[in-house]
Amino acid sequence: MDLSITLYDNLSFLWEIGLPFLVALTILVFVHEFGHYIVARWCGVRVEVFSIGFGKELKGWTDKNGTRWKIAAIPLGGYVKMFGEVELLDETSKREDTGRSMTPQEKEVSFMYKSLPQRTAIVLAGPLINFIFAVFAFSFLFSIIGKPSPVSDAPLAIVGNVSAGTAASDNDLQRGDQIVQIDNTKISFFSDLQKIVRINPNVPLTFKFVRGQLLLTKIITPGSREFTNAEGQSEMR
Repeated sequence: MDLSITLYDNLSFLWEIGLPFLVALTILVFVHEFGHYIVARWCGVRVEVFSIGFGKELKGWTDKNGTRWKIAAIPLGGYVKMFGEVELLDETSKREDTGRSMTPQEKEVSFMYKSLPQRTAIVLAGPLINFIFAVFAFSFLFSIIGKPSPVSDAPLAIVGNVSAGTAASDNDLQRGDQIVQIDNTKISFFSDLQKIVRINPNVPLTFKFVRGQLLLTKIITPGSREFTNAEGQSEMR
């Protein structure tokens, strides 16, 4: 029984933590390697392989430019293989695999025969595009999720019981109405309402309040007393 529980816990951990980690890693690796790939193509370098993962190829295809795109068995990284990336530039400029010298056409698409600024751009493109991707990703998440607001236990400015003969009753305020603004002052909590009413007894004030889905406005002259009921809501008298 204990063994099965331990196995279940381990599988749950792999599913809840391991899988999201691999997905995030795969995205980051793809973005990083794509940076190398796209700049290499811009510089005229022939890219032979674009691989997500290492080891045995699971799925792949070759595009019209001769690049082999593949997904490999070990999803812990990836790489871009460029033509001429590991060639030894000896005096005869021989290919390691064929033993012959590179042709002028091969030199044109070889990484090692590109200028120093071009090679530098290709090498730096991966980290740079990762940084740019991170900026856009965080900006996107911030735009859809927003900034977390501090949580407060302070009661909201919600009208409680409305007694006959009070300013609330005379102005048709109802239980559950939420005061959101008085004159030009935003009201978030009951303490905000208290503060304004306390310094403006018997003074006409413009109240904005929410009732259901409606935003209503009324000119209300609060009485000289306003207090919190047992439920932490406002009662105006």
